[in-house]
Amino acid sequence: MKKYILSIACLFCGIVLLQSCSKDKHESKYVNLDESIQSGSTYSLNLGAYADRSAVASIATQASAYTVSQLDKDASSGCSVYHFSTDSKTNNKQTVVLNLTAKGNGPCNHDDSKTVITINFSVK
Repeated sequence: MKKYILSIACLFCGIVLLQSCSKDKHESKYVNLDESIQSGSTYSLNLGAYADRSAVASIATQASAYTVSQLDKDASSGCSVYHFSTDSKTNNKQTVVLNLTAKGNGPCNHDDSKTVITINFSVK
């Protein structure tokens, strides 16, 4: 009888453990920035304020008129940095969307967090 109860308890614990690991937890944050820059100047945004340095950064939507729009790694901090510049003055806002994805440290190591940063540039 004790073996039977112990087997059922182990089976129940195994099912609970597998069930908890099958659930992906995704946290999403959305950040909107409105920035004004002078034509010919460079805007830099350190993404370390929005995610840790292990986060993977990517450009989801590119501006329509730009000279430089790229992601780099800062040598000292290891964080991603976004750079934008344009030589053309425009009455239209230039919009860039950045995605930051970080793997979490949940019990099954697949709890993701995602930060979406939308930057609206007014070029003067």
